Amino acid sequence: MKPSRLCVLGGVFAACLAVGAATPDMYVDWVGNAADASCYVNQYVDTGVNAQSGTKAEFEIEFAVVDQDHSVLDARYDSSNSGRFYLLHLYQKHFSLGYGEFLEIKTHTVQPDTRYHVISVLETGYQSMVVTNLVTGEEVVNYTASKTPTYNFNTNIYLLACNYNKGYYYTCRARLYGVKIWQKGEGDADYNDANLMRDYRPCMYSGKYEFHEKVSDTLVEGKVKESGSSSNALRLRGPASSPICVDGPPDYLLNYVAGSGKGVIDTGVPGRTGIRVVTDMEWRTASGEKCYLGNYAADRGLGRFYVIHKAFPVGGVTQSVWTAYGDAKRGYPTNILTGTFAPAYPYRRYRYEADYTDPANVTLSLDGEYLSLVPDGSTTNLVADSADYRVTTTNLTVLGCNWGSQGLAWFSYARCYTLKMWEDGVLVRDFLPCLKDGIAGLWNQVDNKIYMPLGKTAAGSMTNDVPICIHEPDRYLDYIQSTGTEYINTGVRGRSDTKAEIEMEWCEVGEDWSFLDARGSIYHDTTPNSRFFMWHTSLARFAYGYVSYARQDQARAAANTRYHVVTELAKGRQTLTVNDQLIASGSDSRVVDAGCNLYVFVANIGDSTPSYFSKARLYRLKLWQKSTDETDYVLLRDFRPAIAKDGTIGLWEIVGQRFYPSAGTPFALNGAQTTGRVNAGGAIIVR
Repeated sequence: MKPSRLCVLGGVFAACLAVGAATPDMYVDWVGNAADASCYVNQYVDTGVNAQSGTKAEFEIEFAVVDQDHSVLDARYDSSNSGRFYLLHLYQKHFSLGYGEFLEIKTHTVQPDTRYHVISVLETGYQSMVVTNLVTGEEVVNYTASKTPTYNFNTNIYLLACNYNKGYYYTCRARLYGVKIWQKGEGDADYNDANLMRDYRPCMYSGKYEFHEKVSDTLVEGKVKESGSSSNALRLRGPASSPICVDGPPDYLLNYVAGSGKGVIDTGVPGRTGIRVVTDMEWRTASGEKCYLGNYAADRGLGRFYVIHKAFPVGGVTQSVWTAYGDAKRGYPTNILTGTFAPAYPYRRYRYEADYTDPANVTLSLDGEYLSLVPDGSTTNLVADSADYRVTTTNLTVLGCNWGSQGLAWFSYARCYTLKMWEDGVLVRDFLPCLKDGIAGLWNQVDNKIYMPLGKTAAGSMTNDVPICIHEPDRYLDYIQSTGTEYINTGVRGRSDTKAEIEMEWCEVGEDWSFLDARGSIYHDTTPNSRFFMWHTSLARFAYGYVSYARQDQARAAANTRYHVVTELAKGRQTLTVNDQLIASGSDSRVVDAGCNLYVFVANIGDSTPSYFSKARLYRLKLWQKSTDETDYVLLRDFRPAIAKDGTIGLWEIVGQRFYPSAGTPFALNGAQTTGRVNAGGAIIVR
């Protein structure tokens, strides 16, 4: 089922109740207090509803602890036995209520971890409680009384605690699936929509579990005991996150998905021994503790599995990457040669490879540089279990940390470009950033599902999209033509060890025009090495760029002339061949990475404003890449100009069977003729 996605409208929290409309990031099954009796529980909600006769409440509730004195929806004005207004209370494992005096209903023993439906009414001359066990469907309590006093305590009812003379007592350790409160006004004969005062629905907002109060359309967070408490405040709890998935493929592929400081994406993969991760990402903040990929099962102490996390190291001044494998201590990976920490600079692309297949030899690689993460502490300060480890209650989340029933934490304003995950050597996640129905997520190509955000997650600029095959190709075209505003994002990163074969012609020859280029920035810098121009004209001459710019003054470009171009920009080898003639060669041994994808008809300048537009035609394009120092290239893209059944013009990519329309102004035919058709079986026939 496709989740509904909601946007925040804003909100201001008052002492008791949130004031101002706001919409949850997502609804959840339940919200409640801690079940562990060893933990302090000091969260409650002031409902703002006065304790008075003529009040009705409806609950769906599950108690975690039943052998204590627990208030669910109660108020009490003094210590006398006649000063109680308890709509739902738990005492000695029995459902109880209070209308002036305390009433224990002993007909049923409350079972822990069992969901109940409760309707409670306290009014003059009539008090009742009806309880149904939702597991068995049995009505277990049907109690009525007819006490005649009329009460008005002039004090608010608390949820998950008792308002005892404006104090906080009788903590309730329970899960609430929903709560409604009605109050009759003067002349009301029944409880109806008109006198519905509160309708609490469990939700998550900004990574915390809260309630959405639907009557006032406000968000309500737990209220911490203000005075006389030496305990650490724990947040309201909720269910540990699980993936929100919709079926693929997506509508569009994105260059990246970026954290917004609220949302994460649950990968569905647990943090455990046997995990291997490879990701291409970018930090976007220079300070603050941030998690890119991790989970945390416990409230405190053991239970962490941080794959990629950043903070200031002990005694350090530069933010560094660290990990935690099963225990609470941070481990900062150090270069095995220099002993220095792995930095986490903002606005720089990183490629991390983390391997947890051997608990005695956990390793991390940063941009191909080996870093030590040995848990026994022999070469780093990480002190963790050297045995097998598994976080069983939560999954790894990207762009923040999954903190189990506590919610989400350490949100990362980072960009995720690619993410692959293996379990015991089996590839289980091959994520690409994508857009589905206007929502950014991660498309897992292994199971063809799109993993959606738990909360708000921003996407990359729409101009950087690589649309997937939402258009079936109808016919091939001779060419596609750019008039100076159309271009294609190939989805192939501009880096060392890339090869291209191009059939094209210039419609005009300009001073400085790009045809297949990527560059880290507009500035004339070579550090980092980011200039990667595969086919370019400068002053109407052939040109390419590998770190430095190389214009071939002897080779003039001509308009309306068909060129067959083979260009290779590899570490130690750079060649440019045009119409079977070697035009230029180089042997620069530096590694170049533009940090962004190659564009056709324009230069991608650091995923910002494309520059150096061409007016040209493309007849065919192939792109290969290989790993550095390997000899064999892999064909990644084989583009043919095509027109889709809906009339969209672009490139049909044969290897991946995807259609790439313009990322700028839509293409027009411009005289291009069709050279193929689609038969009844859907295959393209070329004549």
